[in-house]
This record gives sequence, structure tokens and C-alpha cells, in this order.
Amino acid sequence: MYSLINVLHNFSPRLAVTCGVLPQTWCDQTDFNSVIGLIANWIIGLIGAVLAIVILVSAIQMVTSAGSPDRIKSAKDRIYQAMISLGLLISFRVILSLFGILFNGVNTSELSGVNQLLTNAALLLSYIVGALAVIFVIIGGIQYITSGGSSDRISSAKKTIVYAIGGVLLALSINAIIALINMFLT
Repeated sequence: MYSLINVLHNFSPRLAVTCGVLPQTWCDQTDFNSVIGLIANWIIGLIGAVLAIVILVSAIQMVTSAGSPDRIKSAKDRIYQAMISLGLLISFRVILSLFGILFNGVNTSELSGVNQLLTNAALLLSYIVGALAVIFVIIGGIQYITSGGSSDRISSAKKTIVYAIGGVLLALSINAIIALINMFLT
């Protein structure tokens, strides 16, 4: 059984005392995944706050640059790098959530656990395909709206929308096939 107190105590007995000053929800976690999840969320939040401060300081530097091209370029570069880092940070959090979905309720020491892992993987794949399909329907719609009457651009937008709808149907069929297989296996 894991708890934040046990983890801290194993790392350093002095750190275990900090549970008296930490929020109670941190100290009440009883499994390893919850403890790691709390620590990961805290680190992600801290890094996000630092990146927000970097963006704010760079914006202030840009505003107070008095037209100096070097200072403006430096501030723009820093904002650009912070925005990319923020995007990567958000992507990291999404990836952690996806792994949580993948291994939810899986015990690989039994055959049913392997079945659950494969089911979770297929469902995760269908979620990703479905999300991408919706994004491409939106992109196709924007392409169609901004085509300006160009037959090539209209044709390209229509193809994007048709393929995206195919992706939605694929995602739905994956879910239906998984439901059928699970119905026959159980």
C-alpha cells in the first residue's frame, strides 16, 4: 500500500513530516498511481506558471523596447519558445491521460487483463481517430468557406470533408466491432 507519507518516509524520514503542512488530499492518496498523478500535476502546473511568467515578462520587454529591433526580436523569440514549450507541456499531459485510459482496469497476469488491454488500446485508437476526424471536418469547412470560388480549392475541401467523415465512421465501427467481440467473449 502506497501513500504520500510512505513514499516521503522511504525517501527521507524528515520529509514525511511535511504532510502536516501539505493539503490533506495529498496525504490521503493510497495508491502509487494517485501519488505519481498528484506529483505530475503539481510539476505540470508549476512549469505552466513559469512559462506564463516568461510570456508576461517578454511581452513587457516588447512593449518597453522603445523600437529597438534587437529587444523586440529577443522578446518575440522568447514568447515563441515559451508557447512551444506550453504546447509540449499540454501534449505531455494529454499523453499521460491517454496512458491512464489504456491501462485502466488491466491485470496482465490473467487472460481477461490482456483482453481488457487490447480493448482499451482499440478504444483509445478510436478516440484519437474520431478527434482527428472532427478536426479535419472543421479544417475542410474552413477551406471550403475560404476557397473564393476556386474549383480546385473547393474540390480539395470537399475531399478533406469526405475523408474526415470516413474517419468518423471508422471510429464508430471500431467501437461497434469491439462491442461485438466482447459480447462473444463474455
